[in-house]
Amino acid sequence: MRVIEYLTLCTCLALAVATMMAHPVHAADLVTLYVATNGDDAASGRQLEPGDDGAGPFATLDRARMEVRSIQEQSDVPTPVTVLVRGGTYQLPETFTLGAEDSGTEDAPIVYQAYADEEPLLVGARRITGFEPYKGEILRCDLTGTELEGIVFRQLFFKGERMVMARYPNKDPNDPHFGTWAHIRDVDGQNVRTHFTYTDDVEKNWTNVQYAQVGIHPAYDWAWNILGVESVDRELKVIHLKGRVSYDLRVGDRYYVQNLLEELDSPGEWYLDRDTSTLYFWPPADLAEGEVLASVMGSVVVMDGASDVSVRGFTVEACDGTAIAIKDCERCTVAGSVVRNCGSWGISITGGHHSGAIGNDVYATGSGGISLNGGDRKTLERGENFASNNYVHHVAEFARTYNTGINVRGVGNVADHNLIHDTYHAGMTLGGNENIVEYNVVHHTNLGSADTGGIYFCSRDWTQRGNIIRYNIWHHLGGFGKMNSWSPVRDGKVGFGYPHFTWGIYLDDPTTGTMVYGNILWSVPICGLHNHGGRDNTFQNNVIVDCPAFRAGQLSPTWNNWPPIKDKLKAVQYDGSPYLKLYPELANYQVERPEDMSGLKFLNNIIYYTEEGTKWLREERGWGDEQEMYSFRMVPEDFERNEWDNNVIYAPESIKPFIRMDMRPKFNKTLTWDEWQALGVDQNSVLADPLFVDAANHDYRLKAESPALKLGFKPIPVEEIGPYADEQRASWPIVEAPGASALGEFHTVRYFQLPG
Repeated sequence: MRVIEYLTLCTCLALAVATMMAHPVHAADLVTLYVATNGDDAASGRQLEPGDDGAGPFATLDRARMEVRSIQEQSDVPTPVTVLVRGGTYQLPETFTLGAEDSGTEDAPIVYQAYADEEPLLVGARRITGFEPYKGEILRCDLTGTELEGIVFRQLFFKGERMVMARYPNKDPNDPHFGTWAHIRDVDGQNVRTHFTYTDDVEKNWTNVQYAQVGIHPAYDWAWNILGVESVDRELKVIHLKGRVSYDLRVGDRYYVQNLLEELDSPGEWYLDRDTSTLYFWPPADLAEGEVLASVMGSVVVMDGASDVSVRGFTVEACDGTAIAIKDCERCTVAGSVVRNCGSWGISITGGHHSGAIGNDVYATGSGGISLNGGDRKTLERGENFASNNYVHHVAEFARTYNTGINVRGVGNVADHNLIHDTYHAGMTLGGNENIVEYNVVHHTNLGSADTGGIYFCSRDWTQRGNIIRYNIWHHLGGFGKMNSWSPVRDGKVGFGYPHFTWGIYLDDPTTGTMVYGNILWSVPICGLHNHGGRDNTFQNNVIVDCPAFRAGQLSPTWNNWPPIKDKLKAVQYDGSPYLKLYPELANYQVERPEDMSGLKFLNNIIYYTEEGTKWLREERGWGDEQEMYSFRMVPEDFERNEWDNNVIYAPESIKPFIRMDMRPKFNKTLTWDEWQALGVDQNSVLADPLFVDAANHDYRLKAESPALKLGFKPIPVEEIGPYADEQRASWPIVEAPGASALGEFHTVRYFQLPG
């Protein structure tokens, strides 16, 4: 090309760019489409009500999606489209999927939204009719010839609630610990994971045992398995399982057996005979009062690879998988919706960026409430996904442990302003890097399991760092399980108790580089803050009321030398590593013997005790008059590598002399406050009343003259914590669903008496 031609081309290109900048391409005007149960997919979709000219609403979401695609294909510029869906039940024939071809743009988003204040229900189940009497109150329905013939469903719903698969023992809906249970009578030998001996009350000449299942906590209360039954030896009273449980079985392990016709003996129970496609059901009310539904669909809504799409204001229910899944999307959201009665997660956000769940009510799930992930742990690229202003409760019916109200993973994601309560396991779990958990209210968690927390973080990885847990309220975090998981049998009994073996904010094996700041914890009887073997963790500016404030325990040498931990550390210690750029301290971590329990900071915290609030600890727990404040399992030199200072500790005069620092087992003693300070720690901390505004009513804001403020405590923005009114909230004000809070303060002790 000649020079003059090249210059002329450059000039033309420059003029074209300048023209485009002076006259940018804007999105087209908004297009509104309508969907209604009385609509017609042959209509135009452009009119709210059906008309003679064919201009009425569509009948299905699928047709609306096709129209959205057509609009984008025919337009020269991106066109924002809102699909308004009228109230009523939409029984979807298949998962409603939105992919890349269904995307909008930031300036021209695609919105699927409930019309006005109407309530559209997206249902992933099929209705069952044609019941006839069977025995007593039990009804029977032959599914032969229906679309459910040959389908093995695991969920049945009536009047919008999940019914109970026939089981022994019967489920007690009024039991706060999700009881009741049978207990293993005997285990024949060591390292047994496939069979156990049952007690005399359990087996009742069951038929079709090959389809039965056992739900069990093997050995430990954090472990949970549901396995099929291989066979039952009635002579030896032994149940053989299909597969192996997670841990070696022990005498007293709690379990139930389900999916047996002979156990259909109470209202709300059901059984499916898969050989004859016959459903048996004992309805808890007259069938005329509601529909019977069986879940058949996996997910109801899936966004996969889409951009700038949102789903708002729906009720999504009665499916067997995750109700709403957002995968590898950009700026996609589910908002203001009710998500319930699903077999797996309520909402899942994985991959992509800037996508999330906002303002939803999520409950009655098979796994957890909201699973939040995103970002790349190899490169530390941030996901910026979020779960905000949601109300999550009564989750994890099937996958009971480690499936919590909200699970946060990945890099650079946020869970904020959520309300979570009545969970079987932890309220939240955390993992990954640079994630933030803030402004949440979490209460009445760990009702059925133990060795967990209000929030649980178990990295087993020195490189998961930079996470922040701040400005949250945690209360009534108890834990339920064996009083001693390692030696469960005492005097011929196995005891179970609540509260038990559970902490408020639990940084486990060996969670590292985490900031715990500005949290308020009360009615967390076992311990407020727990650091198990991690290092470089900061616990600052927190309020801990009526519980042992802080526990620190060395990580077992077994974990220190565990190859996967060392391998993960080696993998990031190279020139140019994004980890060393963000966390330069990792360069000094020893791969062969990584030093733990250093770099801990416990600063500017308020520890507050009342006589009534510590009564259970001092009396029922058998501590006499002593109240543990700090508890350490450390070697003496650990105190030189960590920092405790500027804390305010208060106890009324009646128990102040008995406040102790528990140094067992390393020091095998408890220390007085003076002896504790003699170790060189808490040198500027004080024993004083922090002057709360109204501690009796859990108002832990500080009066202006508080000594904590003088030591550097920063006021916690209590008024900003929890959900807030917003046009994208599914309900407001939030009225909490009935749960364990109705019991007030409660403690549980149960014993299983071993036969003989």
